[in-house]
Amino acid sequence: MDTVPRKFVVSVVELFGRKTLDLLDEAVAHRLWKNVVDVHLSNREYYYVYVRMLTSGVQLIAEQVGTEIYEDISRIRKNGRFARIVGIEDKTDCYGYPRWEGAKTLREVDASKQLESVAAQIEQSSRFFARNLRCQDIMLRSLDSMFFGGIRLVYDGQTSLTFLEQQITNSPFLAYLSTKLLNRLLFVAQEYIVIPPWDFIHRRMFLKGTLS
Repeated sequence: MDTVPRKFVVSVVELFGRKTLDLLDEAVAHRLWKNVVDVHLSNREYYYVYVRMLTSGVQLIAEQVGTEIYEDISRIRKNGRFARIVGIEDKTDCYGYPRWEGAKTLREVDASKQLESVAAQIEQSSRFFARNLRCQDIMLRSLDSMFFGGIRLVYDGQTSLTFLEQQITNSPFLAYLSTKLLNRLLFVAQEYIVIPPWDFIHRRMFLKGTLS
């Protein structure tokens, strides 16, 4: 353990999400690892990213968790070492929250590029919630290679199935899917279906039964 380079430790700890960091803080005793974990615990910033469709274009805004600070998502990109995204949510037709004052109205292609620019900072336990099909298309176009812990989609046929297949097969933290999506795919009338993230075989069986 003493021969492990600090650079390696830093690169590994940067991959950990908030829950893992909290566990490491309690469990790790080695000074090098402990120091790096403490730096991240002290400096990490967590964000929700909100997207909404307007007739004139697309707006993006970031909310820092635990604050009422809303700002351009460029802040997340600039703080690549410590800023992490814990949710991407479509807020089309949601009024009053979040606060959109100052948010720029972008073309769809530019909104996609901005989302792509922060994709690497999305935690794998984060949530992906969409309510508008056009907004969902932009989000999927930018983030379809990322993994999520919670998913709400607008069902649109094969695109939804392909994304869902990828998530169920590969996401280590997938814990729930939304009601409407499940009703379309599984005809299950319940609010959430819980998929234990540790049970890979169960998830594959679930997928096979769903998409056969």
